[in-house]
Amino acid sequence: MKKSVFTFFIFFISFISFSQNKKYCNQIKERIDKFDKDTLYYTPTNGAKGWVNFKKFKENKNDKIFMYLSVFNKNLSGVEKGVDIILVNGERISKPFESVKITSEVVSGGGGAGYLYEAFFRLDEEEIDLLISSPISDYRINVFEGRPVKKYAKNFYPEYLKCLREL
Repeated sequence: MKKSVFTFFIFFISFISFSQNKKYCNQIKERIDKFDKDTLYYTPTNGAKGWVNFKKFKENKNDKIFMYLSVFNKNLSGVEKGVDIILVNGERISKPFESVKITSEVVSGGGGAGYLYEAFFRLDEEEIDLLISSPISDYRINVFEGRPVKKYAKNFYPEYLKCLREL
């Protein structure tokens, strides 16, 4: 009897885990280039400043996963390099020489005018493992700090990366 209860428990936990992962995988969009047939997979964004997003490019069986981060600030910085990420478990990903794109923006809803700082960079396998193991707590682009929207950060991003890795 104990063995059958234990077996059922293991099956149930596996099923729940698979269902959760499938939920996130179904939210990932696919786009196939009509000229060269390369495939792009991309995760949803939360539609607000402070985005965290992932993209996977499949080119001739050569897979690359990229991360997009952005932060809005009313101040202009002349430095166009540097990304630091702190994970909930305390681990860090640092890319001090990563290029940063700066554009002027006007935020609707009374946010006023300011600057959008964006970074788009390739993740290596070790960085992907870190991001899967722990959600993002905070990040800094250039000298400006950002924080993922809480309802997205705690669960979604590690799950999206697991899905992208499997595609």
